[in-house]
Amino acid sequence: MNRSESTLVFPAGHPCFSGHFPSNPIVPAVALLAELVREVEERTSRVVSDVKGARFYSALRPDTVLSVAVETPSPSGEVIRVSCRNGKSLVIRASFLVSEA
Repeated sequence: MNRSESTLVFPAGHPCFSGHFPSNPIVPAVALLAELVREVEERTSRVVSDVKGARFYSALRPDTVLSVAVETPSPSGEVIRVSCRNGKSLVIRASFLVSEA
């Protein structure tokens, strides 16, 4: 299994917050998934063809630093697993179907 880690932050000035609860901003699920797709494609040199599954465990606020772990079960694996944590708190687990670029 190949695993890589990085960090991700949605700054308070990010456009996704403008209409997503201005008095109580949270990162929209679609914005977080789009960023995770970009991370998977960048790290694996593969193309995400589908979201196999995603489970959100907690809301993500502006300026929160996330630890992002991308796991490839095998070099020829078609499923990539991603998990994001804020400290010890799990924010999301997702699986993506990928194919060669």
